[in-house]
Order: sequence, then C-alpha cells, then structure tokens
Amino acid sequence: MKNLVIFTIFLFLSSTYFTFSQQIFLEFENGNRQLFDNYKALLHRVDDSIKVLKKNGFTLAEVQEFKRIDSLNYKVKIKKNSQFEFIKLASYKGNFLQSVNKILDKYLLNDRKIPMNSLNELLIDLSDFFSSEGFPFVEINITYSEIKDSKTILGNLEIVSNEPRKIDGFIVKGYEKFPKKFIDKFLGVKIGKKLDIKKLKNSTNYINSL
Repeated sequence: MKNLVIFTIFLFLSSTYFTFSQQIFLEFENGNRQLFDNYKALLHRVDDSIKVLKKNGFTLAEVQEFKRIDSLNYKVKIKKNSQFEFIKLASYKGNFLQSVNKILDKYLLNDRKIPMNSLNELLIDLSDFFSSEGFPFVEINITYSEIKDSKTILGNLEIVSNEPRKIDGFIVKGYEKFPKKFIDKFLGVKIGKKLDIKKLKNSTNYINSL
C-alpha cells in the first residue's frame, strides 16, 4: 500500500513538471518576459501589443523582429514609428453614403481631420448603425496611405457590408411556454425583420431581468 502511494505522488509531480516545462517565454525589447501556455497565446499577445499602440496614435507600429531563441523562448522587437494626433480621411464613397457621412460629421474637425483617440468610438458608432440596418457582420477598416505632417496621417474608410441578415425564427430555452406574442409585441423581435445584434442583446438582457 505504501509503495502505491509513493508511486501516485511521483506520477503527479512528474505530470505537473511536464506541463510546466511546456510553457514558453516571450521577451520584449525592454527586457520584460511573459510566460504563455502555448504558441498561439504568445502570438495573440504580440498582436494585442500592436493594436494598443495603434489605438494610442502609433498607427504605423509594426513587428520589426520576431526571433525564436529555442523551442521554449522567443524574442520580439516592436517598432513604434511616429505617433500621430490626427487622421485625415478621404471622402467616403461607399454604401449608405448620407448616413455614414452624418456619423463622420460628429468627429470631423477642420480639413476632415479626426483625433486618433476618437477612432474607436467612431468605429463603434458605425458598427451599431450597420447592425441596425441588418448588417451585423459588417467589416469596417481604416487604412493608412501616407504621412501628411508630423501630427497627421492620411487614411481611408473602407466598409464591406456583405449580405443583409434577417430573423428566421427564435427559440426561448428553459421555458418552452414563454408567450411568443410578448417577444413580438413588447420586444419588437419579429420574424422576417432585419437582424440587429445590439437590439437583440438589449432584448435578451430585458428577458433575463424578469
């Protein structure tokens, strides 16, 4: 019996050590090191670093070097490039021209400039609008073309709306006798209507609060 207990403990410790040994390290240029469970998580961390920099005005930030030291150690060097305060957008010429321009007008300053710290809010407003029009999976991108001056970069607003989506039906789980008229009349969710993800989330939250 004693031998069995000793063997079990040894097996557990060995398994724990094996799991830990498979974790990998990522070292940044400033010397900071982070530990990840797998290679995919490590790549996500690098990608998130670039996104944060771009959100803070370093729109041309890029991975300058990504090096594999050995099977468990990697090193990354990120180049920030210039930090911009504004983006000057070219005239938008896509679908829903009038509505999109109306949203843009809320953020545009003189000479069609938009503060970089307002871009995220702008993208959310555009996404909400297209969702309300039945395009919940719209692709909205801002591409950068060239540098105008030390504070401003030129760019374009690109929107791919794909196919409109409609509500084919709905299912209320957990209470099969839930009155469908309530969903139709009070929540405004009707079969055949445009799919508005934001509206559906609000309706779901309302049902959950009952």
